[in-house]
Amino acid sequence: MKSLASLALVILSLTAFGQSNQLMFVAESTGHGIPEHLSQLVQNHSGEFVKQFPRGKGSTEFVYVVRFPEANIDAAFQDLSNSSPSLLVEYDHVLKADTTKYIPNDVRFAEQWYLENDAGFNGEMDADIDMPEAWKIERGNDNVTLVIIDSGVEFDHPEFNGRRYVNPNETLNGIDDDQNGKIDDLYGWDFVDNDNDPNDENGHGTAVAGVAAANGDDLRGWAGVDWNCRIMSVRVLSSSGSGNYSDLAEALYYVADLGVDVVNMSLGGGANSTIVEDAAEYAALADVLLIAASGNSGERGVNLPARLPTIMAVGSVNWFNDRCDPYSSGFGGSTYGDEVEIMAPGDNIPILDYQNFMNYSDVSGGTSLASPLVAGVACLLRAKHPNLGSGAIRSILHQTAIDQIGQSAEDVQGRDDYYGYGILNANEALKYEPIIITSDDDDLFQIAIDFDNRDVLYEIEEDAQKIEIFDVSGRRIFVATNVRAGTHRVNISSAGVYSIRATINYARHNRQAVIY
Repeated sequence: MKSLASLALVILSLTAFGQSNQLMFVAESTGHGIPEHLSQLVQNHSGEFVKQFPRGKGSTEFVYVVRFPEANIDAAFQDLSNSSPSLLVEYDHVLKADTTKYIPNDVRFAEQWYLENDAGFNGEMDADIDMPEAWKIERGNDNVTLVIIDSGVEFDHPEFNGRRYVNPNETLNGIDDDQNGKIDDLYGWDFVDNDNDPNDENGHGTAVAGVAAANGDDLRGWAGVDWNCRIMSVRVLSSSGSGNYSDLAEALYYVADLGVDVVNMSLGGGANSTIVEDAAEYAALADVLLIAASGNSGERGVNLPARLPTIMAVGSVNWFNDRCDPYSSGFGGSTYGDEVEIMAPGDNIPILDYQNFMNYSDVSGGTSLASPLVAGVACLLRAKHPNLGSGAIRSILHQTAIDQIGQSAEDVQGRDDYYGYGILNANEALKYEPIIITSDDDDLFQIAIDFDNRDVLYEIEEDAQKIEIFDVSGRRIFVATNVRAGTHRVNISSAGVYSIRATINYARHNRQAVIY
C-alpha cells in the first residue's frame, strides 16, 4: 500500500499544442523593429511587432516575432515565405504545461468524478482514482480479455463497438469445435438459458461492463477504464437479477479453460459453497485474476464469492474517500470484513442503459460498480506487463493502493477490515515497475505452497548459506542463514507473488510462489 504523503510530485514538461496567431522569421538586423524591406508586407496583413532577439551573442541575424489577426495569419505566412527563398518563417506555436494527464473527448467525461475529481461536480478535490494520469501510460490492449460474469452484456451499445470477445477456436457451425461442451460459444455463454447468446436481459451486466471497459475518446457519453481489452459476456443472472451458485461454479471452470485474463463478478450470496470455492481455485491456478464485489449490507460479512481467498474483494467509497455507509440513495453501505482487499469509488456512478443507447443520465451506486474499476485497472496492468501472472497483478494493486485517506476511525495504517490495503489508484499501479526474479530448473531447491495457512514450504538437498524471500517490488521480507538440508516452512501474511532464493554452495537458486 502507498501513503498519500509519499506520492512524488510530477515535474511539468512543455509540449507544443497547435499554433498561436504569431509568426517568427529570421532576418538581418537593421536596428529596432521590423526590417524595412519586410515592414510593408507585415502592414499589409495588419501585423504588429512583438519583439526581436539575436541568434546568439554577437550575431547580426535576429528572430522577429509579429502578431497578426487570426484571419490573416496564414496569408501573412505565405507572403513572407515567398518574399525571399532564404527567409526562414515559422508559426509561433503554443506551449502548454503537460500535466501528464490524458483527458478523453467523451462528451460527459466531466461528470465521471471517480476518474478525475476537481470537486466541481461532486465531493473532495482528487477523491478519484487518477485515471487521466494512468491513461498517459496505458489505455489497454486487445490481447487482454475481461470477462463479465453477470446478467449479460448488450454489445449493440455503441460504447462496446469493436470490443466483443471472439473465441478463436470456435465457429458458428452447430459443432463444438473446441470440445468444451458448449456448441458455437463464439462470444461467451449463457448459463441461465444454456445457449450461446449471453445478451443482457436485466441491465446490470451492461452497466458493470461500461464502468470497466466502455470505449473512450469516442466523442460520446462516458469513458470506461480500459478502452481496448476484449470483453466476454458470461450470463449467470436472469432477467430478475438472480442466479444460482451452480451456474457461477460452471462459469468459472468455463472461463478458466478459455485462458482469459481478468474476471469481474459484481454479484454475491450469503451461504458458503465448497463447489464454488473449488471452481474459483481452479480458475486462479489457471492464472485468471478474479475480482468481486464485497456486498452492500453496510455491515460485517463479505459476500461469496468475494470472501474466497482466491478472489479480490472490493468495497466502495464515495467522493470524499469515505466508505459508503449509506449510499447517497439512502440504502445499505459497503460491506466490510477481513477479506476486503481494496476499495474503489462506488456511489453516484454514471452507467450505460442497455435499452436506450442515447441515455447517459442514469447513475447508480454499490460495490457492483466499484469492482469493475479494479477489474479495468487490472486489465491495463496485464496490457503493460504481459509476462506478469495474476498473482503479481493482484500484489501490485495491493501495494499501490492509497492508505489512510478515508475515515480515520476505519482507514488505519496498514491493511484493515474496512479499506483493505487502501483505495485503488490507477496511476500509481501503472507507474509501478515490479521486479521478478526468474526461476531456475534444478533439483537442489524445491518449493510447495500450503494455501490454507499461506505457508511456503521449501526443500533443500544440501545445506544453504542463505534463504531469502522477496516481494514483487524486490523488497526482502525474510532471510535465514546457515540453513540445514531438509524441509522448512515460512508463513507469508499477504497475498501476492514472491521470489524465494536459496544460496547453496555460494550459487543462487531461485523459485517463485503465488500466495492467494
